[in-house]
Amino acid sequence: MSSLRSKEIEIQAGKPFNNCKLGREKYAEILTQIIENYSDGFVLSVNNKWGEGKTTFIKMWKVYLGNKGFKNIYFNAWEHDFGQDPMAAILSEIKSLNIGNKKDINELIKLAGKFSIHAIPIILKAIAEKHIDTGTITEGIKDLSQKAIEAFQEEVNDYEKKKISLESFKKLLEEYVTTLDKPLVFIIDELDRCNPKYAVEVLEIIKHFFSVPGIVFVLSIDKEQLGNAIRGYYGSDRIDADEYLRRFIDLEYSLPRPKVDEFIRYLFEKSGMNVFIKNPKRQNTYFARNESDQFFTMANTFFLHTNSDLRSIEKILFHLSIVLKSFSPTSRTLPEVLFILLLMKFKNKSIYEKITIRELKPNELLKAFYEFIPAELKVNSNIKFHALEAMLLFLYSKSPNYGGDYNLWKGQGANEVVIYKSQFDSQNNQNFTELLSTYRREGIEGIENLNFLINKIELTERFVE
Repeated sequence: MSSLRSKEIEIQAGKPFNNCKLGREKYAEILTQIIENYSDGFVLSVNNKWGEGKTTFIKMWKVYLGNKGFKNIYFNAWEHDFGQDPMAAILSEIKSLNIGNKKDINELIKLAGKFSIHAIPIILKAIAEKHIDTGTITEGIKDLSQKAIEAFQEEVNDYEKKKISLESFKKLLEEYVTTLDKPLVFIIDELDRCNPKYAVEVLEIIKHFFSVPGIVFVLSIDKEQLGNAIRGYYGSDRIDADEYLRRFIDLEYSLPRPKVDEFIRYLFEKSGMNVFIKNPKRQNTYFARNESDQFFTMANTFFLHTNSDLRSIEKILFHLSIVLKSFSPTSRTLPEVLFILLLMKFKNKSIYEKITIRELKPNELLKAFYEFIPAELKVNSNIKFHALEAMLLFLYSKSPNYGGDYNLWKGQGANEVVIYKSQFDSQNNQNFTELLSTYRREGIEGIENLNFLINKIELTERFVE
């Protein structure tokens, strides 16, 4: 049975990167060597955009670290975001490792209990500013209820005692993890997806409570998104999020962008699209020459020049694979046109919607299509855009009338003239005209109009058995 979700890559215990199609094991080796050589404890960030495969890499690296003898924890902050106390969540993960003396971990938990949920942010703020004064108190309590204010004042009066408890906590934590031969690696993923308050508290707690020799924290983040969360927490766009994060992150690392063509080829195989694209029924179409390679080149070129992240590429190609499977195994599919329409749907919804309701006149459609194509592709590409343009225009003109019966020709027989010209290259106008004339005489087998393809994309057409 097929799944509507892309399955997670299987991570083998003995060879965690065996199914990695992006060649990333070497980066795991580099990061592991860094931890081995700097074992006193630090915070490492793996900073990449959403959709670039951070989580998959991190999960593979976790297994890799385990194989190298490192005790490690994978903590999905977003899944723990429902709780109110990140301190308890982090300690719970450490406790689950069953390292060291059980008495020590219980003592750690007991010490941590002295820092109430309400008190932790206040103490952290005081530590960060290195003092508690009237200004700090005023700013810290201005939005609190009277009951919380009284609790806060009590915490201030008790600050010195709590400071001593904090020092005792860190000392005991250090002793606890030094029972290990190698640093404890604590991986925190999805922090940038958490609500701003939880994200900031996790960062502050890591820095001020768990920053001890023997623990290496790895933050798997999209730094830009986490910066937005920080600004949201403090309610100001003027917060320098990069400077703020430098207080917490000792070493920043970014996974090199993978080769997009390898990822796309992997998705073609994984989704089974090659079976549909190589369909022999399509051998009489304009795009049939070396069609599998041609379609792959087209998809690869578009994704590269639209700066698409891996997640976007996967979503678009996954949707396309579903659409292709809605056709019968022997029917025409026009994957090139479907691909262009899907790109528009994901990347320029306005154009796509105007096409779906047939709001554009033919010349407006040609202009919109031309403007949608990245500038680099218009001059440095082997893609026959005039051919796609002709097919798109013909199918658009055959769709049910929504406000104008657009005819693409004038005259008849030998005197027939195509009204519109290719937007891409005047030298291709003859081919463009010939294609439109051929489509007028012969139609496109199995594809009545553009509405048929739009309905396939919107999944409103029944699947053909």
